[in-house]
Amino acid sequence: GVDSGWSSQASPGKLLSLRHLRRGHLRRAPREEPKLPTEHRDSRSCTTFRASRLDRLTRVLTLAGFALLPVITGCQFLDTPTRLSDGFYAGAVAGASLEQFDLPSGLDSETGATFGLRGGYRFFHHRAALEFSYEELVVVDLELDTPRLDVGEFSGRTFMAQLKGYANDAPIQGYGLVGVGLIDAEIKDNLGVGLAADESELAIKLGGGMEVHTGAHWTFFVEGAWTHPTDELDDFDFITVLGGVNYRF
Repeated sequence: GVDSGWSSQASPGKLLSLRHLRRGHLRRAPREEPKLPTEHRDSRSCTTFRASRLDRLTRVLTLAGFALLPVITGCQFLDTPTRLSDGFYAGAVAGASLEQFDLPSGLDSETGATFGLRGGYRFFHHRAALEFSYEELVVVDLELDTPRLDVGEFSGRTFMAQLKGYANDAPIQGYGLVGVGLIDAEIKDNLGVGLAADESELAIKLGGGMEVHTGAHWTFFVEGAWTHPTDELDDFDFITVLGGVNYRF
C-alpha cells in the first residue's frame, strides 16, 4: 500500500465516517522537520500565507469577471417589450464553486467548476418565479498542504426548488432567491485513509443576482449563491458564482 503518513483514532478495520472527519479524528503522523531560526520560519510562513491569499483573490476576481460576461453581452442587445409577461422559461448556467469546507488542519480544497440546467415559471406580473434547478459540481481536489499531496476528491450534484423575488419589472432586474432540495455528494479516497463516502442529504440555498432582458424571449443573468448541506454533509458548504441564459416561451 501507499505510506500516506496519516493515522486514525477509529477502531482497526473500521472505515472513517464523515463524522470522524469533521471531529478531527484524522491526524497527520508526526514527522521531523529541519530546525530553522525563528526569523526564517516566520518569514517562510508569512510568505506562503500571502501567496495563498493573493492566489485565491486573483481566482475569485477572474471568475467574477467571466460570470459578468452574460450580463454585459445582454446589455449590448437590450430591446425589451414595454410590458414583461408571465410564463414558462428554461435555461443553462456555468461558473465556479468556491468551497468553504470545514476540514481538519492540514487539509485544503481547490476551487471547482459547476454547470447545470434550470426551468421555471414567472408570475405575479413578472415579479416572482418558481424555479427548479440541476447543477453538477465538477471534481474538487482535497489536498494536504505540506507536502503537497492529493488525498481525495469531492464531487456531487444538487437538485433544488427555489423561489425568486424580483425588485422591479424593468429590463434589468435584481433578484433574491431561497431554495431547498437535495445534494448527492461523493468523496473518493486516493490514499486509503478512510475518506471515502457517498451521501445524499437535504440542502438549503440563499443567493441573489441580476437579470437582463434582451427581447421578448432571451434573458442573460449573473448569480451568486451559498449552499448549505445538512446532517452528514453539513461541513461541506460552498458558494457558486454563475453566469447563464434563459429562454422565455
